[in-house]
Amino acid sequence: MGNITGGSVSYGRTMKTGDFENKRVDVTLDFRVEDGEAHNTIFQAAAKEAHTKAHAMLGIKPAAAQEAAIAKTETVVEPKADKAAAAAAMNKKEATETAKPDGRSKEAKAAKAKAKGEPVKTEGEDIGEEFDETSEASAPEITDADLQKANGDKVKVLAVKHGNGASKVIRELIATFVEPPKKSTDLPQNVRAEYLKKLAALE
Repeated sequence: MGNITGGSVSYGRTMKTGDFENKRVDVTLDFRVEDGEAHNTIFQAAAKEAHTKAHAMLGIKPAAAQEAAIAKTETVVEPKADKAAAAAAMNKKEATETAKPDGRSKEAKAAKAKAKGEPVKTEGEDIGEEFDETSEASAPEITDADLQKANGDKVKVLAVKHGNGASKVIRELIATFVEPPKKSTDLPQNVRAEYLKKLAALE
């Protein structure tokens, strides 16, 4: 390939200016390549210049200028937070929540209970509940030994009908309360009374 000593580069751009109007610009630049110069570098410089000139004639801003304009419009200055006011608001909220753990006043609780048809408690009534002998809290504790004795007695009864499968029947009942391989002694205290009722009903 022979040496390139010169040439020309052209760039054209059409821009729509209206519904039925267009504006067209064509720029052609000639260039010479001196001895010792790289023709590719000269060509690229001429092409860039033609591109810039055409865009300038059409009023198109260079990409760098557009990016700078966008960055400027997107810059948001956030107002400084009033730390003292924020701390005061937080302390006030904590004090309110401490005074009213469930977030409701006594009047609001009474109104809600009345709307549901529930008896409205007055001050002092909660004390009587602590001595309710029929409540679950006052029920005697069911020990592991109690459970093991009840299971053993029931196995003997079930063995008449189920034979060696008596223990399996009891394990299946336990599985309705806790996941296998947990045993009856793993039952929470609040379900042990219910378990004993169902154990007694097994046949």
